[in-house]
Amino acid sequence: MKKLLVSLAVALICTATASAQMFNLRVEAGPVFSFSSLVEHGTKVLSAGTKVGYHAGAFADISLTMGLYASTGLSFEMKGSRDHSYLDGKTLKVNKEALNEITMHYLQIPVNVGYRLSLTPSIRFAVQTGPYFAVALGGTQKTKSKITGAVKSFNIFKEGVFGLDKANRFDVGWGASAMLYLGSIYGTIGADFGFLNVAQTDPSGIADQIKGLSLKNSTVHIGLGYCF
Repeated sequence: MKKLLVSLAVALICTATASAQMFNLRVEAGPVFSFSSLVEHGTKVLSAGTKVGYHAGAFADISLTMGLYASTGLSFEMKGSRDHSYLDGKTLKVNKEALNEITMHYLQIPVNVGYRLSLTPSIRFAVQTGPYFAVALGGTQKTKSKITGAVKSFNIFKEGVFGLDKANRFDVGWGASAMLYLGSIYGTIGADFGFLNVAQTDPSGIADQIKGLSLKNSTVHIGLGYCF
């Protein structure tokens, strides 16, 4: 699946390159702020604040007509969650003396449609939106509890969330962003919202201790970029 996503992104960028007069190639990077939190049976677990990650990628904008364009590319994204949950035997509990932190590193392909408006010869404004497709390259969970005295670490894609059931490597969601260009340099702000529960691979077979557990990626990102 990872090879398929990379091949797809490369093919799309190469297609754009073949029509040089119709496309813009750009790179960007910046921080990602994850607001995700574990949800148990529809109730959000007490958040421990925003988790800060990163994003960095290369993108191709393909001109369509009248300011409209299509955009795709490939980016590396660090997402995750922070909350005050811990596993006590077979029960998921919440206490401010506990910290549960999940970190996931994704390879992500956005497929956007946007509109670009030229305000002056050197100043442009653009907005875009569309779905994204992502696969996790790795992920960890670290839990600390002053109540039980336990400090644990898990590879969530091999050992599972809380070491019980493997997490879902794949994510699909929807994103939107805005960009302000000053010549070849631009600033951007945007948000991504995941549709899939990445905490579980098979809810029907998940361990009894964390049945009903859900985690969906929800992030805001800012960044600086350069348009070639």
